[in-house]
Amino acid sequence: MINLFVNNTLVDLSEDFDLLITRSIADIKNPEQRSSDWSKTAKIPGTKTNNILFGGIFEVEHTVLGSGQFAPNFNPNKKADVVVLVDGFEQLRGFIRLIQINVLDHDFIEYECSLHGQTADLFTTLGNAKLSELDFGEYNHVLTSTNVTNSWDTSIVKNGGSQAFQYGEGYVYAQMLNKYGSQNNNTKQWRVDDHIPCLYAKTIVDKIMSNTGYQYTSDSFFTSDRFKRLIIPYTNFGLSTDESSANSRLFQAQLGTSATYSFGQTLAFNNDSTGGNFDNGGNFNTSTYAYTAPIAGDYNMFLTLQATLTIPIPYATASTLTAEFGVYVNGIRYGSVSVLSDLQTSVFTWDGYDYMPLSLRVGDVVTMKYDAMYLNLSFKITTNLTINSNTYFSNKVSALNFAYNNTLDFGYFFSGDFTQKDLLFNFVKMFNLYIEQDTDNPKKLRFATRDEFYNGTTQDWTSLVDYSQNVQIVPMGDLEANPYVFTYKEGQDNRNTEYKQSTTRIYGDRIIRLDNDFVKQEKKIEVTFAPTMIYEDNSRYYSYILNANNDKGQLRCLYFGGVKTTSLYEVYNTTPTNTPNFTKYPLTLHIDDTDNMQFDLNFGMPNYVITSMGLNYSNQNLVNVYWFKTIKEITDKNSKVFKGYFRINPYQWANIKFKDLYFFEGQYWRLNKITDYNPLQEGVYLCEFLLVTYYEPTTSNKKNVGLGVTDIFGDRFPFGKPIGFTGVTTGGVNIGDSGLDSKDNITVGNDHVSQGRFANTILGGTQVNIPINFESVTAINCDTYSITESNRVYVENYPVVGAWLGSGKIVEIVHADSPYTALYDDYLIVADCAGGSISVVLPTPSASNKGKVFACKKLGNSHTLTITAGDGSILIDNSTSHAISTNKATHHFISSGTKYFIIVE
Repeated sequence: MINLFVNNTLVDLSEDFDLLITRSIADIKNPEQRSSDWSKTAKIPGTKTNNILFGGIFEVEHTVLGSGQFAPNFNPNKKADVVVLVDGFEQLRGFIRLIQINVLDHDFIEYECSLHGQTADLFTTLGNAKLSELDFGEYNHVLTSTNVTNSWDTSIVKNGGSQAFQYGEGYVYAQMLNKYGSQNNNTKQWRVDDHIPCLYAKTIVDKIMSNTGYQYTSDSFFTSDRFKRLIIPYTNFGLSTDESSANSRLFQAQLGTSATYSFGQTLAFNNDSTGGNFDNGGNFNTSTYAYTAPIAGDYNMFLTLQATLTIPIPYATASTLTAEFGVYVNGIRYGSVSVLSDLQTSVFTWDGYDYMPLSLRVGDVVTMKYDAMYLNLSFKITTNLTINSNTYFSNKVSALNFAYNNTLDFGYFFSGDFTQKDLLFNFVKMFNLYIEQDTDNPKKLRFATRDEFYNGTTQDWTSLVDYSQNVQIVPMGDLEANPYVFTYKEGQDNRNTEYKQSTTRIYGDRIIRLDNDFVKQEKKIEVTFAPTMIYEDNSRYYSYILNANNDKGQLRCLYFGGVKTTSLYEVYNTTPTNTPNFTKYPLTLHIDDTDNMQFDLNFGMPNYVITSMGLNYSNQNLVNVYWFKTIKEITDKNSKVFKGYFRINPYQWANIKFKDLYFFEGQYWRLNKITDYNPLQEGVYLCEFLLVTYYEPTTSNKKNVGLGVTDIFGDRFPFGKPIGFTGVTTGGVNIGDSGLDSKDNITVGNDHVSQGRFANTILGGTQVNIPINFESVTAINCDTYSITESNRVYVENYPVVGAWLGSGKIVEIVHADSPYTALYDDYLIVADCAGGSISVVLPTPSASNKGKVFACKKLGNSHTLTITAGDGSILIDNSTSHAISTNKATHHFISSGTKYFIIVE
């Protein structure tokens, strides 16, 4: 006997009612997907009871009342709870969806519906609900250095009071480079609003689940220590204030009368209440003509100018005049606004506006002064300016409320189009989570990693196989994609763009290529988080988000590794004291620890990280830890899928658990899917199983950054990346206080600048400069020296030569080669004068070849070898030339930087 309940109402069913249910745990071809029970279309007759249940929706003129489900009418746009029982055994629980109404004749209708399980119910309930709809207002608090640093390991604020710190609860503040243009990358001093507020992922998931009426089991992955460490940083588009608070900051003030102003005069805005003027919060003073910021935040200060100026005689030929007005904060000039004039019949007129953005603290006072006049945009002139009374000083404010001593409204932590459903699916994809309904509570779900999910018992289904039906054993090689690509969303910040351009990859992605000659279609498993790169500075490690304008709103996920001890640095509220006061900092990266790394939130090891070579990097990333057995199981050449028909009754169906092992054919199998099960008739049903093969988990392995050694599935340990790197290139390492802007470079020492293309090495010394586009330069122990030539070795500010340091090549010449101009790389020049006299010209002596030695050897008695230097005026000893006439004689010449000396004859 079948009973179908909708909204706890027993539904009338026809005698030929048919219900075909498909149940699956995952799609083998799409392993990142998670399935739920669902039915094919079921037809429910239009009886009196059913028509009342569906609220007479079949009537054309019917109007659905209310916005919810059964509030009071049935709403076809909303889910309705459904339960199916057969002989008292639950067959399906979830929701029912009305697809259409069939009018069969005047007297009879039927409702076409589909039924869906609890997992689908959760994600359908979420729909397109945005993260911005979640309210975390219980964590509102004042932004101070104490509240920021307490969040690392001491306490947080919840419901207005202090609550002890615990991972996964509430918020924590991260230190990142660069905080969207605010943090100045001086990691020795951190202002309080340089810190990034982050919500724990668990806090967000808990809010999502409670808002939908769902729970997760106590053994779900969301309760694990690893998940409790995950944080979601503020994206720079949240933490806004409400409309009334933003409006209270607005003002507009007008000049009371027209007046002539000279340089340095404050504009006398003394009317803020009539003619459409306003001062919503009473923050403008009409006596001092000043605006006082009531709340810290971002402001745009506008000047709308109307003014005139009769052309001064000395400037009668001027085409434009630009009036400039200084914007002063607390009496200090922070910048200016300027308006260009329009020449009309011997008079310059101004009718326009300009504005200046300011980040103001509570109590900052802003005024505006007439500061300058420029002729034709460039030449400053001295002249007074008549400013009309309908000139205005006003502001516009950002809803941003993130500044020292402001109360942060966590009710507005998120903004944008990020959905709650996508956030949950991101975690499903990252950690390969399987979802199952709790047997005791239909609104409680278990989220478990794949390896923890398969922890059930063994069921013997040997007797249930129907061998009268066709059985298929399909090699997995016929089913799968190749390659598998696991990836984050492409990051739009400068560092990620740089990485993509230099490697053609997404930071932290993973490409797994299979040895299969037939399958060539790529399968991408992608999350919507953007990756975040690591950067090391002052022996501390930071997430680096060098801002690009289109990146401010990207969602990210990081790992809070707790506090790390470090050398002294300063955390301050508004003004640094230059007195270091902290020896701990929060480690918020995509890895769990820098001293003893055990886990990486990336899918694979990145091609490079911007750290020192000493970082010991672990291969325990998302693919190796959470996806390895899945990939092995479905890509192994020995893996098989069994498709066959099995006898299943309502009792067995009610007790099917995907986490169990199923034994038949002398093998153990994992149940993946049952298709078109009909609880109303005895029969056999198509089932899909995957052969169980045991695979050892991946071996944890660590290697220092810089080795690039190959690991599991072709993954590689990271190469080093020059710290301070800004070019679009790859490879290299940078050690020391140096600026490096190239690839495949080694820089050791202080204050070096390498802007070359590649393969440049600076060892020791200070202030060595390798210019742009230079390559294959090695500088050893050079000081305050600019490299002059590519493909050269320099030692102690001097270039040296290949075969013998300080000497060079051997060159043999004859009369036909005369005159021969010696090169810097030459050392021994052997001149065979048998055919005629030979002239050799040495390079002009200079600071760069000071100390360079040339040896000239003459062969043959008949003619002379003559040595000159440069343009012929350079002295060699005390003469401009030197002759060698003796056969087999060798003379040595050394550059002093200005002339040559003969040191051996």
